[in-house]
Parts: sequence; structure tokens; C-alpha cells
Amino acid sequence: MDRKHNQKVLLWIASAAIVIGQGTLVSASTNELGKAKYISSGSSSTLIEKNQTTGNDSYESSPSIVYSLEENTRSTNILYPSTLLFTESNSHPQLLGSSSTTIANSIIKTASTGNSTSKSTSANTSAKAKSSSTTTKTNKTLHTLSNLKSVKLTSKSVVKLTDLNVLTQEDGKTISYTLTYQNNDSKNLMLIDYWTKVKTKGGTLYSPSLITRDKDKKSVAAGSTLDVTYLVKVGKSVNVSDLLFQIVKWDFSKPNYESSLGHFNVPASYTLSTPVNKSKSIRLGDTPVKVKVTKLAVHPVNEYNYAEVTVDLHNVGYKMLENPTAKWVLRTAGGSNYPLIAETVSTEAAPFNIQPQENKTIKLLTTIPKAVKLTGAELVLVEEEGEAKTVLPLATLELPKASTTKIVATAPFKVREVDVDGQKLQTTLEGATVNQSYDKNDLSIRFHLKNTAKQTITVPKYEFVLLSGTGKSYPITTKALENVTLKPDEEKTIKLDISVSYAVAQGALKLQMNVPKDPEKKEPSFSYPAGVYILPRPSSLQNTLGSETTVKSDDGTYGVTWSSIQRLPWTDGDLLSAKLTVKNTSVKTLRLPELQGAFTVDSAKDITSTKLIKSQAASLLGPGQSIDLYLLTKVPTSLDIAQLQVSLEEKVGEESFEWLKLTNIGAIPDVPKIEKNKEFTLTTLGKKAEVKTRKTVVYPGTSTDLVYTELEVTNLENRQTELSQLSGYYQSSSGLYFKTNVKQIEYPAGPEDKSIVTMWAKIPKRVTVSDMRLIVGEGVTEDKLTSIKEEPTGYVNAASLEIAPEQLTALTKIEQVELYPYQIKTHTFDAYLSGGSSVAIEWYYTLTVDDAYDLPESEHKLVVEIADVTGRVFTKELVPATDLKLGTNQLLSWAIDDRVFEDRRGGTYQISIYDLFQGEKYKIAGQSMYYNPNRIPVDMPTNE
Repeated sequence: MDRKHNQKVLLWIASAAIVIGQGTLVSASTNELGKAKYISSGSSSTLIEKNQTTGNDSYESSPSIVYSLEENTRSTNILYPSTLLFTESNSHPQLLGSSSTTIANSIIKTASTGNSTSKSTSANTSAKAKSSSTTTKTNKTLHTLSNLKSVKLTSKSVVKLTDLNVLTQEDGKTISYTLTYQNNDSKNLMLIDYWTKVKTKGGTLYSPSLITRDKDKKSVAAGSTLDVTYLVKVGKSVNVSDLLFQIVKWDFSKPNYESSLGHFNVPASYTLSTPVNKSKSIRLGDTPVKVKVTKLAVHPVNEYNYAEVTVDLHNVGYKMLENPTAKWVLRTAGGSNYPLIAETVSTEAAPFNIQPQENKTIKLLTTIPKAVKLTGAELVLVEEEGEAKTVLPLATLELPKASTTKIVATAPFKVREVDVDGQKLQTTLEGATVNQSYDKNDLSIRFHLKNTAKQTITVPKYEFVLLSGTGKSYPITTKALENVTLKPDEEKTIKLDISVSYAVAQGALKLQMNVPKDPEKKEPSFSYPAGVYILPRPSSLQNTLGSETTVKSDDGTYGVTWSSIQRLPWTDGDLLSAKLTVKNTSVKTLRLPELQGAFTVDSAKDITSTKLIKSQAASLLGPGQSIDLYLLTKVPTSLDIAQLQVSLEEKVGEESFEWLKLTNIGAIPDVPKIEKNKEFTLTTLGKKAEVKTRKTVVYPGTSTDLVYTELEVTNLENRQTELSQLSGYYQSSSGLYFKTNVKQIEYPAGPEDKSIVTMWAKIPKRVTVSDMRLIVGEGVTEDKLTSIKEEPTGYVNAASLEIAPEQLTALTKIEQVELYPYQIKTHTFDAYLSGGSSVAIEWYYTLTVDDAYDLPESEHKLVVEIADVTGRVFTKELVPATDLKLGTNQLLSWAIDDRVFEDRRGGTYQISIYDLFQGEKYKIAGQSMYYNPNRIPVDMPTNE
């Protein structure tokens, strides 16, 4: 008899022995190869030998490792085949392969005749069983629990083990398992009647607990199914295949008040990890979701690998999945756990939602030391359970072989696309500038963002790092991406500022843009690179007076020129003034951002006392139009300045961001010098004017001299405008400064109108005034240009004018006298003697005025002085156009009464005409004249 027939005979003998011994019908079935598959008795089936086929069919046809305990209600005197293989006392299922073959062999030996053929056949069978057991271990692993038999609850209703997950932690393993109750009865199935236990095959008992969200599940409606999930904590060395998941029914007629209905035992060949590209059905909250891992990418950066896991989520439920709280962990084959975070963090503005039947792909990332191997790594999905925050394992998924992707640095001015919630955001490094400070260099990097997607993007608060050529990292602090959203095709340019050493700034530099950490997350959070960009050689912004620097904003492009820097005298120190001209270089009208200014003197930044003055109130600039900005602060007169920086900062709400910084190293340039009779132009928009000196005279005094200057100001605007209110100082050649008083018109000047501005100061006689200069500029009051009648608190845009005081020589005739703008032509001037103590003065004149200039209210007076030969001097103060009337052949008369004129019948006197100003005067003209005796009576009265 051949080997195949021997096997059949032995199996039939074993079956017959059982039938004879127990009086129960036992049937045996064979596969197509003639090998025994099952021994069955009634409704119970026991696996004798697994199919040796290595294909999938062997798993689909494998019997469920579930044993009904209904047979326990039978007499214990009757031995059934099922109880041969499973006993309640041991709760240990026996596979007829290795150890179970011994039982079969014993039975066979009892029924055999003891011939050698039988022994040989039995030995062969045992060897084959061992071989079969070995082959089973190498079979393809099982990934599904669907083949496990259900346990009967009633004659119609059953319960199945449908999900099982394990999380290994330091203190043991947390196991979650889901039982699906299927109520096929016509009434509700009350879950209070049923419970579940977990114990090892060795008898150790564990008490599972319901997860929080399932504690209110009390019943299963007729004709429906219900999933209930339990948690149990077991020892770290306990394997799932060692556990029996029991189903019990409360039965108060039993000593322990329960009846065991059955149990589930997971085969050792079952793996908890779902294969790559295979979906795992889970519940996030109460929403059923299918999860599938599709990719594992590794980005090496320095000493770390950034692991990126791509996961597909499919909402198979009937309601929206809103911001699930589940957490992801990458677990290596060695058991190390690395928390993963989603590439885009959900916020109230951009929540993570999945609509019913919607698919969504997410990327999960973590950073792992390069020494850690990722072969055999798994993705674990967990959720915090209940108030105790117990970690509930939801799923374990195999990770595919990692693909290594090196992040290639993007060249300057080249576009790099980054992903934001599945939308494309273009990023470009547009340039860099450098300012040299005392002991460091200030780098400014222009970074451009553009939304090329079809939906609005909430830009993450990316974290930026400057990478040096030596591999060192320098974090960049910025608030430029706070609450930034971009509509489709909308763009934004931000500026990133950082201070580094001179050596670092001169080397090869890169900018790394990292996806941000989430400071509000309680679990570990990290940053990973979304892009690396090569910096071009930064252009220097030091000593750039007169050069234009480009500034890009969200709205357009500006050209900024540092036009001048001036250090000007003031009452309580020096004024530090910087003029910046901002030009709209775009093709559309732009609104100037709300800016504030700051000086940095050497290494000390002064932002609180720095004033920013705009040359015009309006902030709109048309294409090609410009506006002047003046930064003004005070510094001690004795302060030496080696380096000066000016910066403009854009104010956004309560925050401010540096818009531009420029540096001047070395001495501050001198104020521009204007030679005598040369003009200088005030270019302030809306107040353009041409200024030049008209004359300067010195009014000699007793202890001081009064220096007086008239400036001729021409309005260069094409309309009536309020001219700049001027302010200034006289400067001596020895470096002494004297603040001027200023008088100018208090009404708008017409186009091309000329006006006179008068400036004066009293100078001690010890100071040489012949080579003095006049520093004059546009007055400012606090943070704006000084308005009419206001008092300046400083001045800007100054120039140093050569004044060259005139050496005045009095005219020897009073025939033609000028007290600008008035001209007095004398027809006759007579002093009539009366024969008594009085003298009558009559002055016939013509008074004209030069109306070529708009004039401020005049404070000049004309003083007529008559000096008698006796030394007596008589003066008369006259105000032109008031005391002296405008017109031809006007007469002004007055009388002098003094005893020196008693009985005077003739003689001479000296007439002098003076310009009187602020209590000081200088002589315009004078001549000697005779008293007129024509009004003396012929007959003089006598005293008789």
C-alpha cells in the first residue's frame, strides 16, 4: 500500500476508535491531496492539520479558532472530540499538529494491531505533522479577523471580534479590541446581560473596561449591529495569541453568576499591522474612516532625518469628521516611538475637516536621528481616552520602504513651490542687503510669497533659519507672517532681518524655511524644512547717500533714497536730521505704509524720541511721485558719532516691522554751503521754494550788535501755498551758534510770488560777525512741518548761507532815502525859528513803496534826528505808511520846544535819518542844514 493510502487508513482508524469509544458519529474530510483537514462531531470542528498550500486560499478556508462551550451543558461522562481538543479548565485549544498529534497517535496505538507497518505509518504521520507545523509558521501572515467564528448569544444573535490593536509602553501593553454585536432577533438585545473577559492560556485573568464613548451603549436594536470597544492592560511580555477573549452571560443560577458562551483566540500568524496600500477601517470619534499609508519619505538634514509619512483618509460615514484628536506615532522595529505631526496644523480659521465620502491626503512628519533605522517601522494611530487620558490604540499600519529625498537648495530669484493644505504656494528669495554695524552685520532678506492655488491660503507662520557655509544655524525672528492669508493670485513680500558676525555675512549663506512648531500643542512638536534657498551676495546699504534702494511691499515697489544727513545746532543739544525720499516706482498708485523712524547712534537705538515728519499729509503716491520723510532726534552736543543708522519701521496694529535700514560710517557730512547771491531750493512737495539772501546789515549796539538778514523766498509751486516756516542759527567762524528770530508772511503765497523773510539775532561784540554764515532750514513742530504762526521745535533740510554783512555808509543828502520797501523823496525840509523857544518842522516828501515782495509786518521805524550846535538832540520816530503817508507832496510837520531856541535868529543844525529795529539803529543819511528864520516876527517884543 502506498504512502497516501497508509495515511487515509490511519486517519480512518483514529476516527473509528473515537466513534467506538464515545458512541458519537465522527466524520473526516480530506483535501484534494488526500490529507485530513477536519474531524467534526455535531456542530464542533477541530483542526487536525492545516492545509499545506501556501496560497491565499489556505487562509480563506482555515477554520475559525473559536470553540463553542455549549457542549459543557452535556454530561461530563461523555467525551466528545471537541472536548478532547479543548477543556474549560485549561482554556487551551489544541492544534492537531505537533502536541495534538501525540493524542491522535495514542488513540491510534490503542486501536492498532501493533504491526510494523502501522508503527511506520504512525511515525511518518507524526513527522508529517511536525513538518506541517513548521510550514504553518512560514505561511503568509494573516491581516484580518474576518475568519474567526462568531460566538452565539442567542439562537439568532451573535458577537464577533472585528478589531484588535496593541500599544506597547514602558509599563506594559494596552490592548483595544472591538466586539461587534449582531442582533438578528425581533427584540432589543440588552448588553447588560453580556460581558467580556480576557485571560491567558495559563489562566491569568484581566478585566477589560469600556472606552468612554461606548459606556452609554446599553442595547442593540433588533435587526442591527453595534460596535463596542474595550481596553485591557496586560504584561509587556504577553502576546496576543496567548490571550482568550471570552464572552460571558450573566447567569445568577450559576455559582459565579455567569455562563461562558465562547471565546476568541487570535492565531500567532495574525499580524496587527495593516499592509502598505491596504486600508484599515477605524473610528475617529463616532465617524468610520478608512486609513491607508501610501508613502514614507526621508529628508536628511544635518544629523537628523526628517521622516514624512503620507496617509490617505476616507470618510465612509454619513457626517463630517471635524478636527479629529487622534495622534500619530512612528514606531521603529526596535520599539522606539517618535510622535508625528500633521504638516499643516489645524486652526479655527483653517480646521481639519473631512466631508462624508471625501478623501483627504495628509502628511505626517517627525525628526529622527540618522543612526535610527526605519526598516520595519510602523505607523501607530492612538487616541487619548477619557478623563484619565488613557492611550487608546486605534490602528497599526506597516510603513513602506523609505525613499530618501535630499532637499535641493533653490537658486536666488527662482520659484519654489511648497504645499499648504494641498494648495500650492510659490516662494522666491528675491535678494538680500547688508548693513555693517559696530561688531556685526545686519542682513535683510526679501522673501516673496504668491498663492497660485484656487482657494485662499492661510500662510503658516514659517520659521526661518540662516545657514552658514560651515553648517551653523542662526534662527531669524520675525512676525511678518502673523495672521497672513492670501487670496488666489495674491502676493506678499516680507523682509527677514538678522544680525550676524562679519565673517558669517561674507560667507556662503542659505535660508532654510521650516514648517512651524505649534506652541499650543501639549504633545511634542518640531519644525522641519519646507525649502532651502541660496542667498545671493548681499548688496551693501552703508554709505549710500544719494543712492536709491528698492523696497518691495505687498502693494508695490518703492525706491528709497537717503538724500541727506545733517547735524544742526539747537537750544538744548544738536538736532540729528535725516532726509529720506520715497518714490513710487510701480505703475499704479500706492499708499505709503504707516511708518515710524529710528536712529541707531553707534550701537544705541533711539526709537522713542525719534520723530518722523512727512513733507505732505497725504499718503497716496502716483506712479513716479515721491515724498520726503525726515527723521529727527536730539543728541548731546559733545557726542562723537562714528556710525549712524536710520531705519523705517512699518506699523501693523500694535506691532512694527523693519521696512528699511541704512548705514553711514564716518563723519556726518557738512551742511551744504550756499555762496552769496546764490539760491538754494526747498524741494518739499507742496512747499517748493527758492531761497537766497537779499541783504545783511549790522545794527551796532552798546554791548551787542544786532545782525539782521533779509531772505528772498520765491514760491515755485503752481498754485497758492503756505510757505515753509523757516528757522535757523547764525554761525561764527569760531563755531559759535546764535539762534535767530524769524519774521515772515502769515498768509499763503501765490505762484511765483516773492516774499521777504527777516532773521536776526543779537551777537556779543567780542564775536566777529563779518564772516558769519546763516544756517537756515524748514521748521518742524513735533512730528510735522511748522504751520503758520506756530513755533518750531526744530528744523530740517538746512543750508549754510554766506551772508557777508554790508558795510553801510550813510548818505550825505537826505534827498533820496530808502527804508525798504519804502522810498522817501524829500522836496523840502525846514526848521522854522519862531523867535521864541519853539521850532516848527515841516517836511514835504513823496513816499512810495516797492510791491515786488510780499512782506511780513514791518518792525522797522524811521528816526529823524535833529542835533543843534549846542549839543541838544531832538528825535522823532516815524512809522512808514502810518506816520508818513504814501503819496506825492505829502507834508509832515511837528514842533520842537526848548529854551535853547530862545531869541535864536539863525544858525545850523544836523539832520540824520536812521533805520531803527529792535532798539538798535544805523544811520541811513544825514546833512547839515540852516534854520529857517522866515517866521520870526519883524518887531521882536520887548520886556518893557
